[in-house]
Amino acid sequence: MPTETVNTSPFIAQFMTWIFVFSTIYTLAFYFYQGEAQTQDFNAIGDEANDFKTTGIIGIVDMVLEFISWISPFALVKGILITVMAGTPEVYEFLNLIFLRPMSWIVAVITVNYLKSWIPTLGGE
Repeated sequence: MPTETVNTSPFIAQFMTWIFVFSTIYTLAFYFYQGEAQTQDFNAIGDEANDFKTTGIIGIVDMVLEFISWISPFALVKGILITVMAGTPEVYEFLNLIFLRPMSWIVAVITVNYLKSWIPTLGGE
């Protein structure tokens, strides 16, 4: 029985790796700033934590990345999980940050490459 091998370009393989690295770093930063936002009541120590997801450039980047994750075909999986996990939003948020968003970005890039191959002026032939 012959086996089929699929060759992926080095760009796509490295892109998938870097997407997951970026997603992991982003998730760690998100939870770090979320923990930093919890105030402690100590005398003579001030604590002002910024809202990580809604302020400044980080908030804008987060909105763009979330939008990109919703325009890929993988958004159907995200929609189903939002519905199923409505009772546990904390678990969905973790899954979204560490797994669903990067998978959506990868599927979006693969979809764009596939559609680009069908355009006569951009295709390989």
